[in-house]
Amino acid sequence: MLVLSGLLLPGAGWAFGARLPLPWLAAGIISALVLLAGVIGLSAAHVPISLVSLSLWLAGVGLAGGWYWRSRPGISAPASRTNWQDCWLALPVLPMLIVACWRALTQPLSGVDVDFRWNHLALQLVAQQGLDFYPPVSPPDFTRYFWADGISPLVAGLYAWTYLAAGSTAKVWTAIPVVAQMLGLVFLVQALSRLWSSDHRSGWIGVALAGCCMLLQFAFNLGQETGLTALGVGGLMYYLTRWQRGEGEGLLLLAALCGGLVACAREYGPLYPGVSALWLLWRGSGWRTCGRFVAAALLLPGLWHLRVWIITGNPLYAHDLGSLFPGNPVFSAWMQAYMEAYGGVLAQAVGWRELGRLIVVSALPATAGVAAGIVVMRKRPEAGLGLLLVAAGLCTWIISIPYTAGGLFYSMRVLSPVLLLGCAWGGAVLATLVVRKGLRVACGLVLVVWSLDASLRALTIPLNPYRTPVRAWPDAGGTYQVEFAREAAAFVAAAIPHIEGRVLSDSAGLQHLFQEGDRDFVPLWSPDVRFLFANEADSDAGGRLRRLGYSHLLLKRAQSSIDFLERTGAWKKLQGQLTPVMANETYILLALRAPPAAP
Repeated sequence: MLVLSGLLLPGAGWAFGARLPLPWLAAGIISALVLLAGVIGLSAAHVPISLVSLSLWLAGVGLAGGWYWRSRPGISAPASRTNWQDCWLALPVLPMLIVACWRALTQPLSGVDVDFRWNHLALQLVAQQGLDFYPPVSPPDFTRYFWADGISPLVAGLYAWTYLAAGSTAKVWTAIPVVAQMLGLVFLVQALSRLWSSDHRSGWIGVALAGCCMLLQFAFNLGQETGLTALGVGGLMYYLTRWQRGEGEGLLLLAALCGGLVACAREYGPLYPGVSALWLLWRGSGWRTCGRFVAAALLLPGLWHLRVWIITGNPLYAHDLGSLFPGNPVFSAWMQAYMEAYGGVLAQAVGWRELGRLIVVSALPATAGVAAGIVVMRKRPEAGLGLLLVAAGLCTWIISIPYTAGGLFYSMRVLSPVLLLGCAWGGAVLATLVVRKGLRVACGLVLVVWSLDASLRALTIPLNPYRTPVRAWPDAGGTYQVEFAREAAAFVAAAIPHIEGRVLSDSAGLQHLFQEGDRDFVPLWSPDVRFLFANEADSDAGGRLRRLGYSHLLLKRAQSSIDFLERTGAWKKLQGQLTPVMANETYILLALRAPPAAP
């Protein structure tokens, strides 16, 4: 209960006091932003982030909201009551919710980068009681956080609070915020569909379509940023539409907070409130209204990126932005290899064929909903906003492809806001086509079968359920993660007795294991080893590394690792000084030895 209290009650005082539509969704969005503000503020004030300090902050904000609204009228018109007639049409959502709960409890945080980014940052927040190490700039920073990141700790803050409130850092506790986001998806899709249709069945059909979209399930089940971006964009659409219809002036502020949630979730997030501001101007809202909206939406993310700018010299630290701001040159060179490897996937016909296959298998209902919404809803006042948000979602996805090592499908999780809007639009449109009872029954049966397929695929991904034994279905989704973690832990456990100093590496996913073994595990882009990648010759590069305490180099057994070291000149500088110690199919550990004496 304490975990949920922190995730909902700080915003509940404001949401219920102001009588906002979808009050629990509004409470969750406000609470997430309040929690992030607390993490940033306490760290800036050098107040240790703990259960006590965060609880006092969250309780204070929640009580302030209740006090402020105690004698004031609500800011919006009361929402219409839910019509439960034909609610059986929403049955396809049940498999989705069952799979979400199962995966969150038995295979929590199953993303490929969770152990060095999202969850790792949360664990470091709890351990270090602050953000002094993040974003990482100095050599000591990189011993705690491997990746040269500057993403705001929105997701990490939610998990850090969860761990503090639970009194445990077991991943299973993250099931609470992950499942809460999935429930938010259900209520938001239902509300958006009803917003665009006078037929009460539209909401239930929209929810059913969400249950039929495997990619949308995947984006939420990962427990990364894409669940929050979908909720933020959906909330932005919902509250801004209701504000535009004159249902309450305060809804503009709530829409801006939804935009702020997206902007805090990832670097590309500000694009969504940005295009919403353009829509406001196009609809004649005026510069002052537009300015208030943008200021409210970008205040917290702006403060975060200002902090990143002050610390690193670059507001978007992980991106060099064409050398406009200083960055980490070695990390930028490393990421360039990613872009060369993955950036051209849609430059070839085979990439587009694969994209079409993935859409059919994982996102066809939502994709059809987007197309139908564009055609059917085009004359509505809010249609322009929907089109801009969809366009923004497509742009952010295309931009993200070169940076996604997980491949084309993994990059498509970024489309979660578009998929949410597509399901809601689809529900509104489909409700007008199934007026007769017989058609509704047939539609419901088709969607149930479709949702069973989608949820089964979401359960077993990355494995194909139809090529996997039925008895293996419950654990199939975590197979690769469990096997990788087991092999990595065994390799590190066997390697640590051989390591007397620090380890230099390109393998981000192992840092937490070396931390548990009390060994410094440092990325190739740590500033103290930048000389290794400098253009000038350095015959003493190995000696300088040894004097800094480095005794080993650990590399992924991939050609890209060797290519990077050769391209930057680092491999040549260490030639004759690296001796293999041990290896498995994934990694090789090399000892750094003094070069043989000249004869």
